[in-house]
Amino acid sequence: MKAPTRPDAPGTLAATLQIRWARARQAAIVAALVALCMAMTGSAAVLALRRAHLEHLDTETASHLKADYSRDPHEISIPPLDPRVVEAAVEDEEAQQESQMPAAPAPERIEIARIPTEEPPLPSLPGGANAT
Repeated sequence: MKAPTRPDAPGTLAATLQIRWARARQAAIVAALVALCMAMTGSAAVLALRRAHLEHLDTETASHLKADYSRDPHEISIPPLDPRVVEAAVEDEEAQQESQMPAAPAPERIEIARIPTEEPPLPSLPGGANAT
């Protein structure tokens, strides 16, 4: 004879229904929160638009900054490169080659096939003239 099982044991109909009801409750709570947020956002927008003194803003929207694209009046001189920097770069390059570290591969250029297509004919205008 089979041993009696508990009504809420895993795999039973009661347990399956409990899981489904729990998921349904969670979905309902999330849906209610989303609806509440939407209602609050809509209410705030309606209240903001009802303010009579904000129908027209008496402000200037143009920038108060002016750009000057003329040549810089101050001469900027870049000093010559210090030879010690060049020597250090050469030493770094030699050290990298000696350490047998693989260099990063060069990026591969991929050509894109461009297939020319025919342009569709222009629609005819009333009166027989074409727009060109």
